[in-house]
Amino acid sequence: MRKSTLIFTLIALVLGVVNYTVKQRVISIEQSLILAQSDIRKTEETLQLLGAEWSYLNEPSRLQMLVETHLGAIPLKGTQLVSYEQLPSRTFEGSEPLRLANFSDSR
Repeated sequence: MRKSTLIFTLIALVLGVVNYTVKQRVISIEQSLILAQSDIRKTEETLQLLGAEWSYLNEPSRLQMLVETHLGAIPLKGTQLVSYEQLPSRTFEGSEPLRLANFSDSR
């Protein structure tokens, strides 16, 4: 056997092994890409479902019904609103003024 034939056979063998390992890595990467795309699709579907549920839960008529049922609240009338000046002032007669803490006090 000639030297050149042996060298070309070894080169072909090495290139075959390299080709095989690259092919296996590509297949592995493609599989992980498919899994990632599947996870993305599931997440998008979940987000759409949560968006629809959020819209339903925040529907004003539904919220009003729940407030009236569970809290006994009714909508305000226009005559119930007053301006800030019409509110009674808060006075604390007969109470001591606030005293700030002083850490140098030796009580």
